[in-house]
Amino acid sequence: MEETISRRLFLKKAAITAGVIGLTGIIGADAGKRALMEPEIEFPRKIITKDDKMIRMLVTYASKCGSTGEIAAVLGEELSKGGFAVDIFPVDEIQTLKPYEFVVLGTALRFEKPLNEMMNFISKYKRDISDKKIAYFSTGVYMRDPSIENQNKTRKMLEPLKVSLPEPVSEAMFAGKVDYKKIAPFWRFLISMDSSGLMREGDWRDWQVIHTWGKQLVEQFSGKTTFYNGPIQ
Repeated sequence: MEETISRRLFLKKAAITAGVIGLTGIIGADAGKRALMEPEIEFPRKIITKDDKMIRMLVTYASKCGSTGEIAAVLGEELSKGGFAVDIFPVDEIQTLKPYEFVVLGTALRFEKPLNEMMNFISKYKRDISDKKIAYFSTGVYMRDPSIENQNKTRKMLEPLKVSLPEPVSEAMFAGKVDYKKIAPFWRFLISMDSSGLMREGDWRDWQVIHTWGKQLVEQFSGKTTFYNGPIQ
């Protein structure tokens, strides 16, 4: 019978095992690299408008399996329809924030915290970000059931992000997508032991909610509405 473990134990075991593989090469250097290697994914990269007369906006994201990047692309399209010149790129491809008046940040949540790529980006551009109007969103497994308990859990996971950023004009917490074909073999193996069911395959993104938040961001960044803390999901 296949072993199953609790969500808490799953996270602890995943972190410890990944560290052991990375530090000691316990299963062999080449085999370890293959086990942790993420499948190649085409992340959205797009400059929607280059009109110098339009306000430029950056939608940048940290995504492991592509779900967060796909949400970022949809938000970018909505913002473009609202009259902004929008660039959409992963955080590790951003060289400067100087051209942008507004910045939208998106991160997946892994090990119940923002991705390191996003936190490194914020640390690198902390001074520049402090001068921008920002919004941010996350994608994670808990928000597939947007109960008050799961909202609070997700907010707690986002604390490292919140304390490092200026007050946003808006924030959102979305459910994501789990596709085993886009997950490294090591993580697939561990996921198979997670008894919580949170990592089961499926797409829980509510595109209507995502489009709506994009439209609300247009109003927020245009100064047409008061502060809006949502939508949640």
